[in-house]
Amino acid sequence: MSVLSIIIPVYNSGNSLQTCLDSVVNQSYTDFEVIIIDDGSTDNSRDICQKYEITDKRFHVYTQDNCGPGVSRNRGLKLAKGKYVLFIDSDDWIEKNYLETIMRSQNSHPTDLLIWGYTIETPVFSSPHCFKPLICKTKELALKEILKMKWNYEFGFSCFYLFRRDLIQQNNILFPTDIRLHEDVVFANYYCQHINSLQIIDYVGYHYLKYESQSLSRRNISSTEAYKIAEQIWMSVQYWIEEEGFKNFEIRQYLAYHYLSLRQMYKEKMCSASERHKRINNLKEIIVDNQENKSIGMSRKELLFFMFIPTFLIDFIFIIYNLNKSTNR
Repeated sequence: MSVLSIIIPVYNSGNSLQTCLDSVVNQSYTDFEVIIIDDGSTDNSRDICQKYEITDKRFHVYTQDNCGPGVSRNRGLKLAKGKYVLFIDSDDWIEKNYLETIMRSQNSHPTDLLIWGYTIETPVFSSPHCFKPLICKTKELALKEILKMKWNYEFGFSCFYLFRRDLIQQNNILFPTDIRLHEDVVFANYYCQHINSLQIIDYVGYHYLKYESQSLSRRNISSTEAYKIAEQIWMSVQYWIEEEGFKNFEIRQYLAYHYLSLRQMYKEKMCSASERHKRINNLKEIIVDNQENKSIGMSRKELLFFMFIPTFLIDFIFIIYNLNKSTNR
């Protein structure tokens, strides 16, 4: 049985997939299995994956209808046999000593969660993101460090973490399957409820390819999905909610996605007035409950707007604003 299980979800990644898989094959560390989940690709991704499965017994390819990244990762977790689990996106690639560096660090100082940095790759530049190395040997210290990363928007990227498979299994931790953004954050939030130690290393051997199309897909998120993201993130941090720092941060995130959801409803022009009013009232409740909390990131004018303007009038203002914005494009 391999020590490490590498899970790679694949969907129409034919242009970059070979670079990704070659970087895994060429690792200096060899005690691993690779679980590839082809999520209903319609290009040549499946054929590329199966070639690696034929030539390297460590590679195992599984296919399914297109279900999204959450379902793919969950299936990979179910199939994994290693003591540890890590994820690689099929667009990305890793340096030759990547796995060796990670496993050397973990073997030297075994912890429940190991985190490292990464390098963003765009068509015009490379940008390394390195973290300050540290080891936290208690739950309290580990969660405080995670909070710091959250405030800097550096927490929740599953591809830069080494997970213990037994912790995942014992606590039935899964990726949400009804959202396509921030499912990593939700998974990591649930996982961190069960850790008692944390290690961060100053290593950036993971190369994350970032394209403009990815940014566009984030901006075009639907109102329904924005609402689901808010709910999923909120539920995943209830364990931490007594810790004031976490509460402040998550309320801010929660509020931001509810507001995004509301804005998108008007943009899509698909929701009934009753549904819009329900979402406005939901937003008003959050703001009223947390009006004294400066961490929610709203100005005094914005707070007063949502607290004292009637729901039907807010709805009318949003409609007029969206019509004017559409006309001026």
